[in-house]
Amino acid sequence: MFGMGLKLLGEKKPGHDLRYAINFKKIMNELSWEPKTNIEDGLKHTVQWYLKNQDWLDHIINEDYLQYYEKMYKDR
Repeated sequence: MFGMGLKLLGEKKPGHDLRYAINFKKIMNELSWEPKTNIEDGLKHTVQWYLKNQDWLDHIINEDYLQYYEKMYKDR
């Protein structure tokens, strides 16, 4: 039922999770939690952060980082 017909594009990413879905209704109901930022503003701020931190991004996508993931997840 869930995930049926889901079309995956491109190669499988390093790691074990195939899909992420956000649903914060449980935490809202049980703890009266509410998000401080809506999804549009949150995505805008996230993109701006990555643009301002290009050096960090370059560092984590180098060969060493990819080798780490290959080592950690190759047998999963």
